[in-house]
Amino acid sequence: MKIATITETTELEKLLPLLSDIEQYYPDILCWYKEKFLHFPSLSNKALIAYNDNDEIIGFCLGKKSESETKLRCIYVIPEYRCKGTGIRLIDEMLIELDDKYPVATVSEELLHMYSYLFISKYKWKIIDIQKGLYRIGKLEYFFNGYHKK
Repeated sequence: MKIATITETTELEKLLPLLSDIEQYYPDILCWYKEKFLHFPSLSNKALIAYNDNDEIIGFCLGKKSESETKLRCIYVIPEYRCKGTGIRLIDEMLIELDDKYPVATVSEELLHMYSYLFISKYKWKIIDIQKGLYRIGKLEYFFNGYHKK
């Protein structure tokens, strides 16, 4: 497996089908990605893509580093590569890219069981805030290392 920092729009567009897999938790993610991440690239946006030995995308991690915020925006690994260290390598590399061990990260209530142990035991992150209805009506979003910026 190799991990690469990506800035080219053609490579970033390849993430769209994978983003649709998490749309059930973040209904506006495709619109956000197309309008804010893809078409308005900036130095604050960071993208890492993991490739298998056949140069197929197996996962990605999106981050943001600006004067006002450092954030781990999204992590995704395709099902056949989960629980094999791909996600951890992506997060580790993103923490280096962001130059921050404690970026703000949010997790939906349905995915908290997948991420909480890793975030708390390996990275020593803490849940600081919980918001209800932020992305979906009636659903909780857990904030690690920071608060929701209104």
